[in-house]
Amino acid sequence: MQNRFEFLKDRFPKLAEYGEKAEEALEDSDHNICLLNLGRIAENITEFLCRKNHIDKSIPSENALDELVRLEAIDDKIKRKINALTEIGNEAAENDYDSKNACTLLIKTAQELCGWFMLKHGEGNFEFLADL
Repeated sequence: MQNRFEFLKDRFPKLAEYGEKAEEALEDSDHNICLLNLGRIAENITEFLCRKNHIDKSIPSENALDELVRLEAIDDKIKRKINALTEIGNEAAENDYDSKNACTLLIKTAQELCGWFMLKHGEGNFEFLADL
């Protein structure tokens, strides 16, 4: 099986793990689990960006993303990718969303988002809260 998220393993193992789980779930036709893990990727990237830019974790995600755009930490394209992954992850968590088409499309979106993230932030030292 192809692992689209292998490149994250050394610097961001939690992202790599979520990506690998999403791929495995897609292969096993467990689309809801795939979408949940894709949402977790977006949530972790948002958490990282908020912490790095000193944005209060308690504000709603949409407001945090708007603030990240204002600070030029992300652009509108990255914001749309994060929103798409977060929204589908929430849908999967709340409504057991089972869509192979969504998985196929959004796993590519997650890979692109992670590629951007690695290019921008792969050199710094950082641990996600889930890794601690």
